[in-house]
Amino acid sequence: MRTARKIAAVLSIAAYFLILAGEGLRAYFSPDDLMNLYTCWLKSPAEILKANVLFFSPFFRPMGAAFYRILYAAVGFHPRPFHIACFAILLFNLYLSYCLVRRLTENREVALLAVLVSAYHSRFVDLYYNIGTVYDLLCFTFFYGAFLYYVRIRQSGVRLNRAQAAVCCLLYICALNSKEMAVAFPIFIAAYEWLYHKSVSRRIVPVLALITLVFIVGKTTGRDTMTLNPAYRPEISIRTYFDAFQTYAGKLFYAEPWFDIRKGVLLLIALLAIAWIS
Repeated sequence: MRTARKIAAVLSIAAYFLILAGEGLRAYFSPDDLMNLYTCWLKSPAEILKANVLFFSPFFRPMGAAFYRILYAAVGFHPRPFHIACFAILLFNLYLSYCLVRRLTENREVALLAVLVSAYHSRFVDLYYNIGTVYDLLCFTFFYGAFLYYVRIRQSGVRLNRAQAAVCCLLYICALNSKEMAVAFPIFIAAYEWLYHKSVSRRIVPVLALITLVFIVGKTTGRDTMTLNPAYRPEISIRTYFDAFQTYAGKLFYAEPWFDIRKGVLLLIALLAIAWIS
């Protein structure tokens, strides 16, 4: 009976996701997709493979380039297989979310509810219609795949050995090769250690920080770097943080015009208070 309920819950969430987002499977290529396809078509498989190994090179998001190159070689200029592949990644990411939340909370119901809430959101419709968001999807896969891998080992009561640390670092590099936002990973690991084990690992966190430093230097210096484009130039400030928080929190709560910076600060304070009390 318990197994039947688990299967019913999983099928219900999958159906909820596909009913609301499934229209995206019939979408065509977006302008971004055409640009991405052409850019990747100009690169040889050897160049893309090399860029994934040399993760600090100026090459633009080589993991996503591998996705486009492999799919185009397999199915040609047909959007449906690309969308199916993206939906498969989305569903796998929901599974990763469930596994991670369940481990952190030790509660299956909370994990299922978290997956249900995150399964679909109409303000992030690009995830379902635009193949160009594959960079985000792949980044999520490798980022939270690495985080889940780390948490599983630490919850067994041991620290990562060299081979396990190498796997974690490799998954992190794959996340960096997918999208630059993966640079937050060392902070996630340090925060997990501090919150759940009352310490910060002196082994893997410095290694992850070094990988991050090499990545940032490689992506922001020399010729043909991403930062030459103003749209990809990082702006690090308190104001930028709150502007971004206001934008995404407004989308999350379907209240973009109403959700200003003052309400954002109050929400952050409330969340911190709840977390502290808990």
